[in-house]
Amino acid sequence: MPRKKRTRSRSARRIHGGGIRDDRYLLDEFTTQDLRRWKRNSTLLNEYRVRQFYELESLRELSRDALVESLEQSPYMRLPINRWARIVSYRYSEQPLSAKGSLVGGGRFNVGSDLDHSRFSPFPALYIATDYNTAYAERFGAPPTGGEDLQPHELSLVASPSFSSVSLKGELHGLFDLRSPKHLYRFARIISGFGMSSDLLRLATDLGMPGPLLLTKPKQLFDSLMGNWTDMPSQYGLPANSQIFAQFAREAGFEGIVYKSTRGSGVCIALFPDCLAGSESRLELDSAAPDATITRLDQLSAQNLY
Repeated sequence: MPRKKRTRSRSARRIHGGGIRDDRYLLDEFTTQDLRRWKRNSTLLNEYRVRQFYELESLRELSRDALVESLEQSPYMRLPINRWARIVSYRYSEQPLSAKGSLVGGGRFNVGSDLDHSRFSPFPALYIATDYNTAYAERFGAPPTGGEDLQPHELSLVASPSFSSVSLKGELHGLFDLRSPKHLYRFARIISGFGMSSDLLRLATDLGMPGPLLLTKPKQLFDSLMGNWTDMPSQYGLPANSQIFAQFAREAGFEGIVYKSTRGSGVCIALFPDCLAGSESRLELDSAAPDATITRLDQLSAQNLY
């Protein structure tokens, strides 16, 4: 009867001379002291970010009137809308002009209910783009791909990737043009005078970090508004710079913000439906819709769409 072949562990192999070679790889090693240090640094970093935010918030509050006035001196842009696109989750497909979804988790230019209501008041925004590919890229992180490859919405980390797309027409007024830094000069000049406390600078030193980077140039401010906005809300429960800026723009009487897409090749608008009282702005679906659907967003219908 043939002998049964003996199997060996995948992580151990016999080598010449009778020894055992360990094929396992050490990916990392650390001590209990390392864990304590990392936990301490994590606590200090959280304290640093929160204190930095509230120091800046107090300075913004002291300069609020001047900051709002600086934006009021910028031109209020009018923009015709022709075959623009909007993508919504399937659950909101019956009312594609509704901005209620933006209140769930916020967006680049609006604060959602995920932040503490007692400190940060949520406000809605309706996000639209010049074309389908740009709207898709903004929604799912990348433009749709050709061929049989998996599409970005199929790879997105959402419970259900189902969505609807609509074509839009109309005309929007009172928009802030954020396609370049040129209209940020006055705003940036004011915040360039802000300074941080010695306590915060000392805390940065304890963390081995450089002092807080204060935004002193229009281009620096522009880059912070158009960069990754999700870090502050998701990690610290605080609004992003772009969300704070949107609050000032709203106070200055703007009905929305025009900006270049950070994911696609087109342009986007964040429209504030709760700022349309007395406005001539209108946004309509480009084709027929079910009877229950509100097909036009304007000053009369806006209150039913957020």
